Amino acid sequence: MTETVQRLAPILREERPDVVVTYAADGTYGHPDHVKAHSTTMGALDMLATDGWEPHGVFCHAVPRSFVGTVVEAARLANIELPEGLTQIEGVPDEEITNRVDVSSVLDRKLAACVAHLSQMHPGLPLATMAAQMFEAAFGTECFVQVRGTRVPEPNGANLL
Repeated sequence: MTETVQRLAPILREERPDVVVTYAADGTYGHPDHVKAHSTTMGALDMLATDGWEPHGVFCHAVPRSFVGTVVEAARLANIELPEGLTQIEGVPDEEITNRVDVSSVLDRKLAACVAHLSQMHPGLPLATMAAQMFEAAFGTECFVQVRGTRVPEPNGANLL
């Protein structure tokens, strides 16, 4: 058991969240911090399950395969060279997406968070200069795959499926 698992498990044990959200095993696009977050979270949940506690649902962030195709095609048509990491994303088959959440009301904060992380934003990535309408269309919805637990209804109709 890793040190990170040993540090996260007591926090989850104390907080007992109804829902836990993490990255997919591949870190969504191979980002090493995201891969570590996934393995730490799942390891802590496995540890707590042996103690008899599990959240109602565990969700992994997902990028729909259709979205990946749309972005790659749009970039090709606009003669935009995408960074290599983005071209390696396969995406999750659309039919495996279990939850979609409209995050358009917090897009300004989402962009600010991305810009604040140098490992997320780099000179070749045009997110910061994208037109607002394009940014909202591309990043206004977050998608997830429920990997554990019972189906958790989302408040206020946020679940689009």
